Amino acid sequence: METAGRLRTSLEVTRALGISYRMLDYWCRTGLVEGHDVGSGLRRHFDDADFERLKFVVDLQRAGVAFDRIRLALDDRHALAALVSDLEKAAQKARDFREGPGRAPAARTRIPSAG
Repeated sequence: METAGRLRTSLEVTRALGISYRMLDYWCRTGLVEGHDVGSGLRRHFDDADFERLKFVVDLQRAGVAFDRIRLALDDRHALAALVSDLEKAAQKARDFREGPGRAPAARTRIPSAG
């Protein structure tokens, strides 16, 4: 298997993404990401494509997307399109909520400090 870009160690990946080694190991064992065995096979490394895939998964998890839906979206472009559409709708609802009824889109209300 040919790698793209530099290889990152498991430690570099977990630190950069703020995830535990156990989580990374689970994702590798369940096929979410492959990684590359280096040396005796005890050390796994990740190329740029692996890292971007993992970053995408972490970002979606932090946004509250269920892991099963993330896995499906990674394997099916139609599921990915549906997920993106749902996220765009949620983002629009958040913008609408922030702007509130009757407020101009760019207006922001400052909350006075108590005291």
